[in-house]
Amino acid sequence: MPSENDLTRRDFAGAAAGALSVLGALGAHTPLSAQTGTTASADVPLDLAEWSFFWVGVERVDIPRGAIVNGKQMYVEYQIPARVRHPYPIVLVHGGGGQGTDWMCCPDGRPGWATLLVQAGYKVYVVDRPGHGRSPFHPDLNGPFPQQNVTLDQISGMFTPQRAKRPDPTGLGLAKLHNQWPGTGAVGSADLAQLVASQGGSYVSNIEIAHTAWRERGAELLDKIGPAIIMTHSAGGPFGFLVAEVRPTLVKGIVVIEGAGAPFGQGLQPTKWGITTIPMTYDPPVKNPSEFKTKEMPSPEPGVGPYTLQEEPAHK
Repeated sequence: MPSENDLTRRDFAGAAAGALSVLGALGAHTPLSAQTGTTASADVPLDLAEWSFFWVGVERVDIPRGAIVNGKQMYVEYQIPARVRHPYPIVLVHGGGGQGTDWMCCPDGRPGWATLLVQAGYKVYVVDRPGHGRSPFHPDLNGPFPQQNVTLDQISGMFTPQRAKRPDPTGLGLAKLHNQWPGTGAVGSADLAQLVASQGGSYVSNIEIAHTAWRERGAELLDKIGPAIIMTHSAGGPFGFLVAEVRPTLVKGIVVIEGAGAPFGQGLQPTKWGITTIPMTYDPPVKNPSEFKTKEMPSPEPGVGPYTLQEEPAHK
């Protein structure tokens, strides 16, 4: 259990809602917590004016046996509160092998961030990135079906208290911070089973194709709903930056939570264009990622790894 000084995920979600109200309304709106003296929770009625869904980016491909949808479509589920308190909706983009349901509730059934934000008066749009969840997997976009999906043991060792029982490959001693999980997280526990049931293939085989699809689908979504704040998690981290590249006037804010793809990083998401895998506009212009000159900097605080910066003069 957290101590009285620890910030729980629910506290952070409430704080994020307050911060977003300042970001979205430029200080013109007061967060729900300040209005009522409480944070949004399961005790607050969920009063909706509308709750529905749609897909964006439905592209037709003609093959010998007929016309099909090519798998680059993106599912969008939205909730509109009866009383909208903020000018900009929030688009929630999931991470890794998950799906939009990651935002809707916790593995033990408690309300998720989507619900908390609706209770705080935001219009909320939850997406399933192409190839995940209710945006069906298609090999033309995602490559061959994975030979093996993520295992219960893998997820247990990454996201639950069980991680503290394993060697820490990072050496940063962060495993002990897994103190918000609602159960044991052990293989065989119901709480772990609920999370793993939502998981698909963790990563697509061609991340550049995927990032291009995210950019196109995100742009189409904002063209439909108007200006919005994009909140991303983990492997979905580059999504907001990709959309801002092509819809700079419609992206009113980007919130990145545990975003994958460290600046100019390698690995599963080789962000060779700084924060994405595909070209972005820089000033001075950059024609090839090799033009970036970077250096690794030691962390100024304990428990945090080193990071990468451009050498000066930096491209912006």
